[in-house]
Amino acid sequence: MDPAQALASPHGRPLVLPPRPTVAREPRAAGRTLATGVVPYPPGIPLLMPGENAGPADGPVLGYLNALQEFDRRFPGFEHDNHGVEVIDGTYHLYCVKQD
Repeated sequence: MDPAQALASPHGRPLVLPPRPTVAREPRAAGRTLATGVVPYPPGIPLLMPGENAGPADGPVLGYLNALQEFDRRFPGFEHDNHGVEVIDGTYHLYCVKQD
């Protein structure tokens, strides 16, 4: 199975939620299953693996990502390189498995 087939369901609906859940302000990623891993760099140690639950909105994982996001906003030019996180207008977005 190639990656394109893995991201499509048998019924033609995508498995990954098109509008990616945001990490901050509106904790839509809380309690969701991630479709990709999250690796903040530095230090480059995986924080979340694909298929893992993001945890509660006030939990350590999303709290850490919120802290990185706020740092990146306050200190432009010194942003973190977070693999598996898409930054749109300074807001972190995560790819999550689509809920039924």
